Amino acid sequence: MPGLDDASLPTCETRGVLGTTTGAIGALEATETIKLLAGIQPLLEGKLLICDLREMDFRAIDIQIRHDCKVCQLKQPTHEAEQERLTWLCGQNTVNVNPSKQLKIDLRSIPRHLGKSAKVHLRTPMAVVFQYDNYEVTLFTHGRMLIKGISSEQDAIETYRRIMDKASAKGRSRSA
Repeated sequence: MPGLDDASLPTCETRGVLGTTTGAIGALEATETIKLLAGIQPLLEGKLLICDLREMDFRAIDIQIRHDCKVCQLKQPTHEAEQERLTWLCGQNTVNVNPSKQLKIDLRSIPRHLGKSAKVHLRTPMAVVFQYDNYEVTLFTHGRMLIKGISSEQDAIETYRRIMDKASAKGRSRSA
């Protein structure tokens, strides 16, 4: 919509999310995927499903690509080199960093490689949670990292790379 400012809209962080909402939407998405794979019609392709779970109102509206819309005309960027992908999570200034390639990390060695720059809070076979600088970091066995308390994408990438560089001495093995 022209002139719409996303900053003025409520977000799940400021307004909250009813827990069952994510399950209901996930079930709808899964159903649509199964229909697509099984060739079952009609699909929601070319439509936007608006779900108001408070009022239990569902509406499907037709959407079209507008040739005068900057967003509609954007193409997927081509990446010359693989790089980490970031996803911001709602609340707490948390970012999810996915490595460009899946890794196999020996989480038992992470505290030793990070030394005094990290204070370990929790270690499981799947992840290690530690304090690094002013951030709470969760590192998973395949290289995915949650960084809590971070404020910019640049800081997130730099922190991710610093930790992975320190961990790479023996904590990270070849790509899986």
